[in-house]
Amino acid sequence: MSKTVFVRADSCSELSEIVHCHPNASRFMLAAGTYLCSKPILIDRPDITFCGAGAVASMVKIVITSRTCDGIVVKADRCTVRNVSIGYSVEAAAPVVQEDGALAAVPVSGIALAIVAANNVTIEECHIHGHTDNYAVYFSGPQHEHADVVDLFHTDMGHSLNKQNRFTANLVYSTFHDNGVAFCLQRDGVVSENIVRGTELCMYVCRDCICSKNKVIDSVTYGIGCSWPCANVVVSHNVVKHCRSAGICVRPYVDSFDVAQQQAIFGNEQSDPANKLDVAHNNIYATLSDGIIIDDVFGLFSIDNNIVSRIADVAVHLVRVSGATVTNNTVTFASRGITADVDTTNAQISNNTVNSIYPHISSHAIIVETGATANTLDGNSVNGKYLGKEVLIVETESNEEHNTTFDADIDFYDDIGATENEA
Repeated sequence: MSKTVFVRADSCSELSEIVHCHPNASRFMLAAGTYLCSKPILIDRPDITFCGAGAVASMVKIVITSRTCDGIVVKADRCTVRNVSIGYSVEAAAPVVQEDGALAAVPVSGIALAIVAANNVTIEECHIHGHTDNYAVYFSGPQHEHADVVDLFHTDMGHSLNKQNRFTANLVYSTFHDNGVAFCLQRDGVVSENIVRGTELCMYVCRDCICSKNKVIDSVTYGIGCSWPCANVVVSHNVVKHCRSAGICVRPYVDSFDVAQQQAIFGNEQSDPANKLDVAHNNIYATLSDGIIIDDVFGLFSIDNNIVSRIADVAVHLVRVSGATVTNNTVTFASRGITADVDTTNAQISNNTVNSIYPHISSHAIIVETGATANTLDGNSVNGKYLGKEVLIVETESNEEHNTTFDADIDFYDDIGATENEA
């Protein structure tokens, strides 16, 4: 019979050893209060539930007092962490003196919440406070050398990836200029209904995973990132607002992994219609770069039924992509609408609505750039006035356009795209 341990802040001097101190317990209930920890809270026994007994997560505060240590570390299968708040106490650290005599802040090298090589782990209803120097949340995937990432993904259809981990209904604060929430090398996983503020939520080399109904706000980098290779990943029904870079970005997991290498390794698998990435029904608002960008990757990509508005650069941007479909999206207030850029081939861009409304006048609704070939535009609706040609196809002999409708008289934006309140 499983044993429950009830923990109180005023009677627990060091929470980090609580699991090891109770080898017969499987459930740890933390009463409301503040718990100070100078060492990681290690959960390395399977089937452990570690949760707060307060009405909300903010009532159970776990404060990491050392800048160099992790917070909660899960290294066992079938564990649950629920309803706690965890973060760092960084205000007391003295600055260090650099070689030139200048003072510099001591970086925080720890990770607030890490799930290391574990399966069937659930993290839910927690508040996680990260920092500028490292991940706030890190699902590591199986232990590996960096060079082994492709093998883990590719061999036996990713059998060695971590499986069935869930990150749901959490609140994350971070200003890390990378993936503040990193879901890495996972299969059959779910990231849903989270609020992520200040950083990127990244699905890194995953299979058969869902990223849905999240809100990513004020990221200092991308909003949602997907690192390629990936297969059967769905990014849907998310809201992404006020990012300093692109709202949703799909890119290779390393910059040197070019399209030719990808095709050589994954040619048969990634051209299979069963293995693709779907970006659908997302609401992307007010980014300082692109809305959605698929950049320098090989595979099947579907960008469907998204609302993309108030975008500083390109609303939907395809760069060196083959076989993507861009359908039924609504674009409003973007510098450029939909762009098939250099070396993009066989894209199907159809039934999209692109609106250019004063005073945010777009340069073009749809552009097919030099070097983009065998792309088809069909049934798109182009509304408003543009600074340049509404639909610009640089190489008309190698691309096709059919059934585009134009309405230059639109001068309002009620019910068109997303307003800030809707986003």
